[in-house]
Amino acid sequence: TISFCFLLLHVAAAFAQGDAFHEKAYWFNTEFKISLQSCTTKMVLVVITDLRCEESNYYLHELSEKLIKLPQVQLIQVLLPDTQQTPSRAHLVQYAQLHNFSHPIGIFPDLSGFKGQNITSYPHFLLYHKSLSPTYSNSGYDAFYAVMKKLDECIVDPSKLREMELFLFKPM
Repeated sequence: TISFCFLLLHVAAAFAQGDAFHEKAYWFNTEFKISLQSCTTKMVLVVITDLRCEESNYYLHELSEKLIKLPQVQLIQVLLPDTQQTPSRAHLVQYAQLHNFSHPIGIFPDLSGFKGQNITSYPHFLLYHKSLSPTYSNSGYDAFYAVMKKLDECIVDPSKLREMELFLFKPM
């Protein structure tokens, strides 16, 4: 029973820490390695995709356009590498240029940093509002629509974002 209590405490502590970006992530479109912990005073939208998910590119373009009106919200793309063929750095840079992406993109070896999330399909949307735990988490078109609706609410009622700072990444 004592070992069971220690196990429960360990699991509870892991969940209390919240989500984190993978330590071995490779970042581009940013000068610094990004930490989710540095984003707790902002609203952060994380979109988890893979290179084969074509609708993700459409969703990311739409979100980028919407976020022009909301500089307090940071879009971050988490890209999972293809398990059959690892893309080269040149291929990833070409991908970002082809789609004209300027948001930070992290290549993650796995999703272990997203604790308690059941991410089974892509694109997957995680919305963090000044927290290390997402206020919204879901996949697919319905999730995209729900996130767009939430962003529209923030455009209509700016008081929802008033207390947030304009987003600037700082080195870790």
